[in-house]
Amino acid sequence: MKKIIIISLVVFTALVFLSCKKKGAPVPFPAPDPIAKSVSVSAVEDARVPGIEKRIEYLELFQEIYMFEINYLRNNVRELTLASVDAEDAEAQELAAQRFEDDKRRAEMGKIVDEIGKKGMEKITVADLRKYRERIREQIAE
Repeated sequence: MKKIIIISLVVFTALVFLSCKKKGAPVPFPAPDPIAKSVSVSAVEDARVPGIEKRIEYLELFQEIYMFEINYLRNNVRELTLASVDAEDAEAQELAAQRFEDDKRRAEMGKIVDEIGKKGMEKITVADLRKYRERIREQIAE
């Protein structure tokens, strides 16, 4: 059964190529561009889409913020779970102290997001986004 399916797929693909060559239509799977081989894919994409570098930086910046938020929420759930089980638990107290520090970090990240919002996507530069991203990383590393 598998052999029949494979053979029929090969025959179908060959027929598609032959029909395209007879009609003079472009082949559905064109050969790779020799120029594109010598240039990196990201450089080709950057040349085709204006502002792509800024968009990538923007997304990476917010990805780091969201990952911090996810970890923050996970720690809060663990803290609440442990606190409900045993109020004297050392791990719950440690998580509470960590939450206090994380609250400070979240406030600082909120200020950074507000700065980005005030500038707007049109006026912000890639260098600004990288600077903000570095500040976010410093906040997470503390």
